[in-house]
Amino acid sequence: MSTAISLAFGVGMLATITPGGLPFALAAIGLQAIAAEPDQRGLRASLSMAIGHGAVAGAVFAATFFAAAFGEGLGLEVSDLVPVPAFMLGVAMVILGIGLAVRPGYRRVPGAQGPAVFGLVYAIVSLPGALPLLQGMITQTDKSRGAAGVLGVAFLFCAGVVAALIAISLLATLVSIAARRLGGGGTFLAGALVAAAGLVAVAYWLPAVPGDIGERGGGLSELLADSSGAVGRFIATYELGFALLLLVAAIAAFVATLQPRARN
Repeated sequence: MSTAISLAFGVGMLATITPGGLPFALAAIGLQAIAAEPDQRGLRASLSMAIGHGAVAGAVFAATFFAAAFGEGLGLEVSDLVPVPAFMLGVAMVILGIGLAVRPGYRRVPGAQGPAVFGLVYAIVSLPGALPLLQGMITQTDKSRGAAGVLGVAFLFCAGVVAALIAISLLATLVSIAARRLGGGGTFLAGALVAAAGLVAVAYWLPAVPGDIGERGGGLSELLADSSGAVGRFIATYELGFALLLLVAAIAAFVATLQPRARN
């Protein structure tokens, strides 16, 4: 088995924890908590639904990556189109998060519960950080193993992505249940998480925005560039740590779901 094939599953998982994409996953978890509404499904049914949502999001995420890899193969600079919408989405997250934090309570948040939309957006903002890895694996495997090897890489990459997105979906569901147990305080923290994630996304993506927005500002531009580099290096260095942190957070959220509901 070639090195690329043996690493494809892990690369698929790590593709969901890129410096540019991770803030949007954290924001999605916060939005899920705020958009959650009390229901009678029970914990087991809620977790089963989360697995289905994660699988759908993972499938869309992987499909977006393969479509982008195909486009890059045709000479399209797909990754160059990402910074502007990612920056604008980060700004929207900051505004939305602040608004939700200052007015705690459950409400419908458009798109917060659409797994396909989440998978698509999450994949797009993750492309610059992870697409070169996928392209490199495909190229290496095609030369050494041919089409069969490429199919193996594709399958394992998809499996890794789906596993990671299921884990994130489970965490989001557990956090939403925990937020309901905590009452208004839970939704305040969720809104603060969305705003903080938006700030990280803005700091990371702004220096990459072409034109006046990303190139003016003198000292401010240098500061933002340094901040972006620091964010990227930190997340890239501690990718495994972030994965473990998400696992610990999932366990903590599960424990919180066992606590009595807060009385309003």
